[in-house]
This record gives sequence, C-alpha cells and structure tokens, in this order.
Amino acid sequence: MLATYYRDMDGDGFGNPLNTTQACSAPTGYVTNNTDCDDSDALEFPGQTWYADVDNDGYSSGVTQISCLRPSGHKVAVELPRPRAIATTTTMISTPAPQKSATA
Repeated sequence: MLATYYRDMDGDGFGNPLNTTQACSAPTGYVTNNTDCDDSDALEFPGQTWYADVDNDGYSSGVTQISCLRPSGHKVAVELPRPRAIATTTTMISTPAPQKSATA
C-alpha cells in the first residue's frame, strides 16, 4: 500500500509539506511527519526551545520561547558558546570540618 512521505532536507525529522512522494516505505531523506517550518535549517522545527540572547554575549537572559521559527535575538542551547543555556549563578559555601573535642 502506498503512503505519502515528506522530504526532510535538513535531517531534523520533520518533513516539508510541499515536497512529497508516494512509496511503500520511506525513501532515504523522507519522513512521515509534514510539519517542518524551515526545511533548510535543522534548528527550526515545531516545539524548538529558543533562549533569549538579545545582547549576543553568549549568555541567555533566562527567558525562553517555544517556537518553530527563530525569534529575533534568540539562540538554541548549542549555539551559546558556554555550556549553560540559561544564565545562573552558583555559590559554593565551604564549611569547616568539626573539631574533635579534647577529653581526659
């Protein structure tokens, strides 16, 4: 039985609804999902989380947006040069070890 498959040129698992083929099984480069919003960019797909970096310093402000297309001033986590996607501060607190009491 023939099924409709959608071209996935960017390899993100989401196909182009305007580029189809019919086959018994999915040809290479085609998928059953037809919801890609930009088949030339693997980072743009439904449900993508974008991190606000409006000053382009490589750190997110902590504001995120779920959107298929890239909002202005936003990046995905892998595009931020630091391993953290959201700017956070961690404070390390050092506690001295308990002292042994002198007993007679």
